Amino acid sequence: MVKKVMLSVLAVVVLICLIQVVKETILNNPQKVYDSILPGYKYLVDLPIEEKVYNSQRDVVYDMTYMNLLPLGKVKMSAEEDGNRILLKAAVDIAGYVKRFYKVEIEIQSLIDKRKFYPLKYSEIINLPDRNKVKEMVYDQDEHIMVRKGKKYKIPPLTFCPISAFYHLQTQDFKLGEKHEINIISKEDVYLLKMEAVEKKGNIFKLKGSVRRRNLSSSHGTDFTLWISEDLRIPLLFKVSTEAGSLTGRLTK
Repeated sequence: MVKKVMLSVLAVVVLICLIQVVKETILNNPQKVYDSILPGYKYLVDLPIEEKVYNSQRDVVYDMTYMNLLPLGKVKMSAEEDGNRILLKAAVDIAGYVKRFYKVEIEIQSLIDKRKFYPLKYSEIINLPDRNKVKEMVYDQDEHIMVRKGKKYKIPPLTFCPISAFYHLQTQDFKLGEKHEINIISKEDVYLLKMEAVEKKGNIFKLKGSVRRRNLSSSHGTDFTLWISEDLRIPLLFKVSTEAGSLTGRLTK
C-alpha cells in the first residue's frame, strides 16, 4: 500500500515537472510568443512609440496562471481615445472552474492625459452576484494630489496608477544596464517601480524589476521579469513573484 502511494506521488511529481518543461520551452518562450502574434500586430512596427503603445486598435489578451500551473483566466487590455484623453481598460475573465464557486466580474480603468500619459482618474469596478463595488481615485497632477473617498493625499510629481504605469513602462527607451523608476500609488501608499533591461535577444528585451513602498516602511513587495518586443512595444510575457506565489501572464493575442 505504502509503495503504491509513493509511486502515485512520484508519478504526479513527474507529470508536474513535464508540464513545467513544456510551458517553459514552448508556451512561455518569448520568441515563440512573438512569432505567433506578429502577424496580427505588424501595423504597429513603423509607428512612433506612443502610437504603438496607446493605439486604439491594439487589444492584447494575456493567459494568467498561478505557479505556472493553475490557470486563473484571461486579462484583456485596451485603449480608447476620448477627446484629449485616453481610457485604458483591463478586463478580467476568470477561469470557468473558478466561476462555478465564485462569480465575479472585474474591470480596471484609467483615464489618462493624451499628451503626458499620466492618470487623471483610476477606477476598479467589481461586479458580484449580490452587489457592485467601485473604488475611484482622482488625480490633480499639477497640485500633486490624489483624492480618494473625499480625502486628499500628497503624491510625488508624475505619479501613476497600476494600469497607466504598465502602459508607461512600455514607452521607455530601453538600453542594457539603464535603470528606470516609476511612481505608483495604490490606496494611500506610494510605491516605486524599479526596472532594468538585463538582456536582449533579437528584438526582445528582458527586464528585471521590483515594486516596493517608496518610504521603505515595509519590506513587502513584488519582483518581476518581463519580456517586451522592441518593434511592437508589447509585453510578450511577464512573471511576478510575491510571498503568496508566482503569477505568469502570456500574450495570446
